[in-house]
Amino acid sequence: MLGIIRTAFVTATLSLAVALPANAQENDGDLRRPASPLRETQAGATGGDVLFYSIAVDAAGNRVGRIGSVQVAPVAGYTGAYQVTVVGRRNLHRRCTYVGSVAERVAGVATAGVVVINAAAGTNNALYVTTTNMDGVRTDLPFNLQIMCIR
Repeated sequence: MLGIIRTAFVTATLSLAVALPANAQENDGDLRRPASPLRETQAGATGGDVLFYSIAVDAAGNRVGRIGSVQVAPVAGYTGAYQVTVVGRRNLHRRCTYVGSVAERVAGVATAGVVVINAAAGTNNALYVTTTNMDGVRTDLPFNLQIMCIR
């Protein structure tokens, strides 16, 4: 019985993962799904009282896809450190939640690693993102970051 449940969970998870992400070769590089109920605006995709921002970043710190007005810059002098800024958004640290994962959008296979997200000091519209390998050593890794905010 446990094997059936585990198989069903893995199948459902894989189906969800295959159905949701857009591919950079299928569009202009912006992250969005066909027939998405969210519409894109300069501020981000909006679905009522929630704003959604997303950014895909390669290991060198270059933006390779986005939803909304989101910028990224590597932090000079630090390996695996990036500052992600949501342009025009205030109260990012109090009115938003965020999640990130190591993900390779172009080559297809990312090195295993961890993404840590913190509020960037001295600003209310930026996040400090670090990527580490599985041994906890800061490493330049590609990542995706999603930000959901209430109005």
